[in-house]
Amino acid sequence: MMIKPFDEINKQHRKKILKNLESNTITFKENDNILSSFKNSKLIGIIQKGSISIIREDYNGNIIVLDKINQYELFIEELCILSSDDKVIANTDTVISFFDYDLLINNKKLKCHDYYNQFVLNILQIVMEITKNNKIRIEILTKKSIKEKLLEYFRLTYPNSRIIYLQNSITELAIYLGVNRSALSRELGNLKEEGIIDIKNKKITLLYKKNNK
Repeated sequence: MMIKPFDEINKQHRKKILKNLESNTITFKENDNILSSFKNSKLIGIIQKGSISIIREDYNGNIIVLDKINQYELFIEELCILSSDDKVIANTDTVISFFDYDLLINNKKLKCHDYYNQFVLNILQIVMEITKNNKIRIEILTKKSIKEKLLEYFRLTYPNSRIIYLQNSITELAIYLGVNRSALSRELGNLKEEGIIDIKNKKITLLYKKNNK
């Protein structure tokens, strides 16, 4: 489970941190475009309420959800896999607190406080996790077939386990893999018939030997 920005920090210290970071808290209505307010690429956004999605429209006019960022998670534009035509929209009424990365690193008022150092550590760990996850996803998306994407997903996401409990729905997994939901369901069925996996609801048992090299 990914760490949150304010883990191990109480509400009083959270308020002090946001105040000293000169954070700008903006409320977005459902379907508002977040990027229209995100002019500075060095800004970091904390989702205080609601959630946002990164969406892309394909050549046929179909809307594809590339990623979803939930309450208390970070939105950092530079770490998102975005094309020039992608949009970042509010899924519901959403509140985001923005602050500047430079002020985070060079904050002289708070850097002597343990709670602030914990906050900076949390942010850095989140950035490292996002970077790692993006690298894994790029490797998965380079595979051509759905079968190859699934096997690479199992290998990279669950390197030390033969029993997998999917945390996401089939729809969300299809979004992550960049494939059609129905096609993904069929391929999971094919893998079961071929004796490669066993699947019951969200539990998948790998019946083959993974190559983790």
